[in-house]
Amino acid sequence: MRVSSESTSSLSKAHRFHRLLAWPTLAFVAAIVLRRAGLRFTDPWLDYLSDFALCVLPFFLIRPLLRLPFWGRTAGCVLLSPILLLALFFALATAACDSPRLRNDPRLHQDLGLLHFPGYQVRMRQDCSRGGATVGCYVDVWQEFQLAPGFQLRRPIDSAYHGGGTLERVGEHAIRVHLPQRDGLPRLHRLNPHPFPAW
Repeated sequence: MRVSSESTSSLSKAHRFHRLLAWPTLAFVAAIVLRRAGLRFTDPWLDYLSDFALCVLPFFLIRPLLRLPFWGRTAGCVLLSPILLLALFFALATAACDSPRLRNDPRLHQDLGLLHFPGYQVRMRQDCSRGGATVGCYVDVWQEFQLAPGFQLRRPIDSAYHGGGTLERVGEHAIRVHLPQRDGLPRLHRLNPHPFPAW
């Protein structure tokens, strides 16, 4: 009877530890999926804080991981260590290069084109805050779908190193992107007017 109660107690502890590990892991995976899908806040401070939250989530795994048995703790630390290093690197990069102060600096960020379509818009933006020593600026083109007040979906269309470019509407759901520093030739893009089927 004593052995049975001890076994039940150890199973209950293991279940509790696994549940503590599962919640931060699921939250981290869900945040990455939503971020990769292009879901963003329109407010730069909320978007900035959401990036930091994504970097901080893996650190919530440390405490429940250290309470596991020896082999589970060892294997978990081996698997978690590179994730924590990457999270720390991205947190530092976000703090250094992607703060709202830098995002709102007209010397570093400039809209090169904006086209309005029914239900969405297409934006071309030049970003000189992440070019580094060898590349002066990046140019990105994306679709913006307003899903809710303060919340949008961004779908990448085109991008190139170095600055400059033009954006032209050529049809109901089609644009022509000219990025002269890439190959000198404009590219035609057919746009999907619906946000969710592209996932």
